[in-house]
Order: sequence, then C-alpha cells, then structure tokens
Amino acid sequence: MTVRQPRYSKEEFARRGNEIYESQVRSQVETGNHGKIVAIETAPVTSSSQTASSASPSLSPKPEYVRPTTADNGVPFPAISSYIDGYPVRLTDGYSTVTVDNSQNDSDVFVKLFTLDTNPPEPARIFFIRARETFAVENVKAGNYDVRYRDLDSGGFSRTDQFNLKEIETVGGIQFSKITLTLYKVRGGNMQTHAISENEF
Repeated sequence: MTVRQPRYSKEEFARRGNEIYESQVRSQVETGNHGKIVAIETAPVTSSSQTASSASPSLSPKPEYVRPTTADNGVPFPAISSYIDGYPVRLTDGYSTVTVDNSQNDSDVFVKLFTLDTNPPEPARIFFIRARETFAVENVKAGNYDVRYRDLDSGGFSRTDQFNLKEIETVGGIQFSKITLTLYKVRGGNMQTHAISENEF
C-alpha cells in the first residue's frame, strides 16, 4: 500500500490559505458573512488522464466572410444583370416567364432557377442581378421550380417556396405562366423565403 505524503506542511497550507483569502477571496465574500466558513483550494492536483479529458479542444476561428468576385464556376460576375457565362441555359422549350425582383434590396444577388422535376433538383438557369434591379427568365418549360440565391453582401443563402409553371393549349393558342418573385417581403405576398446551406445551392 502506498502512503501519499502531504505536499506542504500544515503551516505552509495555512500561510497559502491566508494569502489567497486576502488577495482573491475576501472582497467577494466577507460582507455579511462573518463567522461562516469558506473552503479554499491551495494546491489542486490533476492527474494526467484528467487533464487530457477535460482540456477544451482547440477551435479554429470561423473565417470572416469575403464577398466573392466570381461565380462558383470561376467566371467573374457580370457588370449588368444577366446570365453568367459558362453555365448551360436549360429547359428553353417553353413559354413561361419568371421575373426575379431585387429592386428593393441594396445587395447584388447570385441566383439559380432550379427544376424540381429531376432527382436531385438541378439548376436550369444561373444569373446575376444587381442591387435595385430585376431580371426576367424567359421561355421556361412547364414544370416545378424554386429559386435559390446568395446575398453577395452578407453571404447568406436562401430559397423560395416551390412553384409550378403551366402551359395550357386553348382554341386561341397556349396559355402560360408569368410570375414575379420578390427577394424582399411584400405585404400580403404568397411566397416565403427559407434559409438553406451552401450545399443546397
């Protein structure tokens, strides 16, 4: 059986306790507590195993957001609201128009019109809209879609609710959808936006 010896003498423990009390504890506890007992740890002992398990992991600081100058294909954003070079323009054999309205925002946006008729959903049109402007996506095929976008000032990603574009043949021709999506809150509007992750963009 191993007998552990005290690390300090009783006198040394008392001296250390008085020193800690006067320098660190007294101002915090003495008022209104005369006659009470305070416990002071003068020589904490921590085993190597406890140290390893209780140590806080080193956390890397979250990098500060820096506004990108290029789309995710490496092509610089255009100087005007328009499609972004290098991306295919898909599902063009339709009649419908989707207008994305960024006219009440002070930030440029990077936008993708997603078709939801594929698994997984895929971008059909990819474009850039300057702050305070709108952009019309024309000749879109009938189907189910949503719009996903990145606010280039904040870096945040969002998407709209799902919507359906229709084409109906009539005696007089083809009826088709023309919708406007606002990237800001409209009183009485029927479309919501939802935060998404970068992977969903």
